[in-house]
Amino acid sequence: ETWWVESMKDGPCEGCLLGDAPAMGPTGSLPVDNGLMYVDVWFRSGVGSLHGRRKARLVAVHACTKLFKSLPIPAKSACAEGVEHLLAYFNHLGLPITWMHCDQANDLRAGGVTPLARKHNVRITTSVAGQSRHNKVEPYNRTMARGARILLQAGRCPLDFCEQAEDYWQEGQALRPSREP
Repeated sequence: ETWWVESMKDGPCEGCLLGDAPAMGPTGSLPVDNGLMYVDVWFRSGVGSLHGRRKARLVAVHACTKLFKSLPIPAKSACAEGVEHLLAYFNHLGLPITWMHCDQANDLRAGGVTPLARKHNVRITTSVAGQSRHNKVEPYNRTMARGARILLQAGRCPLDFCEQAEDYWQEGQALRPSREP
């Protein structure tokens, strides 16, 4: 194992316990390292029965390639399984993940992602609460929701097909040609 995995502690750090940890978040642009994946658990708003059985999606964006991938999950407890699927997906594409960044990670901690991250030697970092920097995934969540609503309206489908519309939109984004040279 790497040195930072051996030095990880399950409890809070000394700065957090003493209350003198700096609360200032990082400044500048978001990192775009090759092994970095931005992750978020996106909960659909509205009536749950309108969206089928699954009310949440585990959403990830690869920092360097901006490749977007999301998975429907039934509950927070399925976060670890979803993250394992995302790690396998990016590894299959030749983009091994060594670092995950999420916003406060409450859902991921509740879902048991920490032991999984240790198993795969993946570092987890979180955003500082109240800072203006956002997770790179947030714009994709809004865009996916907008795209799914447009698809449902164009096909005159009931809202029960929301999950399928989101999957269809995501496949369309994956097939879109790159604008980079």
